[in-house]
Amino acid sequence: MTIPTKSDFESWLEAARTPTLYSDGLIRPLDRLEALTKQSVRELLFGLRAERRARWATLAREEPIKWLHAHDDFRQAENLVLFGRRRPTAKNSTAPDLEVWAARRADRYFLRAADPKRALGWNGEKTEDGRLRYELRRLYVDGYNHSDGWVFACASALHEYLYTENWKVSLSTSRSWADARAAARSSVSALNELLASTANFGLELRTPRSFLQRTLEKIEALPTTPVLPVTRSDVRARERLFVYRMFKANHSLTRNPKAKAIAYLMGLEGFKHQYDDRSIERLCAEFAGKYFKKKQALPPG
Repeated sequence: MTIPTKSDFESWLEAARTPTLYSDGLIRPLDRLEALTKQSVRELLFGLRAERRARWATLAREEPIKWLHAHDDFRQAENLVLFGRRRPTAKNSTAPDLEVWAARRADRYFLRAADPKRALGWNGEKTEDGRLRYELRRLYVDGYNHSDGWVFACASALHEYLYTENWKVSLSTSRSWADARAAARSSVSALNELLASTANFGLELRTPRSFLQRTLEKIEALPTTPVLPVTRSDVRARERLFVYRMFKANHSLTRNPKAKAIAYLMGLEGFKHQYDDRSIERLCAEFAGKYFKKKQALPPG
């Protein structure tokens, strides 16, 4: 198969993007439920998961995903990252499977909502009903952070590599980092001084000084050296950005960079330069040191 066009990738990425709760109307079925019973929650979960599986089954028939699955390198990478994580698809799952899943998830949600100590955080919800609704809203989006989200990250990174010059944006930003940081600090400091001077004359502007002070503190906390994936221009700058994108996707899902999986992906047609496994591991360790604030001993991928 030929490499999908820029338009093919962009159309697929738009159709497959992570849904948002409000603009996509995903919270309406939940908001229509006046009383949250285990049965109503089970029915809601069943409908949500069935819809999501059907949606991704349709997306899997589009050109970018057909192209990826036509390559053994992608299938190898997918198996390395998603082994034991990929949930049943609409093609190989049945209604009873979904019913069992929905029943178990509903029971777990009701247990969590009844015991605040078991929760990771409910955005300030104080009541059992409010906490339960918060958990259910999260489910609309959280499902896209697993196997489907990883496939989306692959397609997005490949589109970026093949059809954009984003590596140049990273490079130019890294070169102007110090000046931009100083300019931001100077601008916020000047505005803070302006607010202080106008307050002496009984004038109050809309922007509170406390907000500006917090902004200034965040600017001061920024590292003095660039923390961007591409900081030098060479023949492999584009490839380094791809490695960074997949490092983030793999680590987000597995807490492991999965260097071998990235190497498989770089075996796809369209890549001009390759990295061996050890070079990818070194790059991932460098990214971990930058983006997790301290050097981490990453397990071999």
